[in-house]
Amino acid sequence: MKAALQEILAMDDVHGVLFFSNSGKNLFHAFREDTPEGFSDFNWSTVIPRFSKIEESEIVYARQRVYIRHSELGCLVVIMGWDATIAMVRLKSNAVLSI
Repeated sequence: MKAALQEILAMDDVHGVLFFSNSGKNLFHAFREDTPEGFSDFNWSTVIPRFSKIEESEIVYARQRVYIRHSELGCLVVIMGWDATIAMVRLKSNAVLSI
């Protein structure tokens, strides 16, 4: 699973990838050096439970997009810029969450 999450991070204009268990435990996090300020040190584990009833969402925040996807395995968070291809992020997310 780690390799698949790294593949998402390697995509163009993706700045960070996080994966949480359904209980909120941080299982994986990786950021690029160009991650916008405030995203890499944000406490995502406090926000994720609030989105537990939402299966998939895309949030626009300060010239960035945050893609959140819940599944039986856990919650995937992808931080990306405007130029990231959301269709490819969704496709890779489907592959990760089906493992």
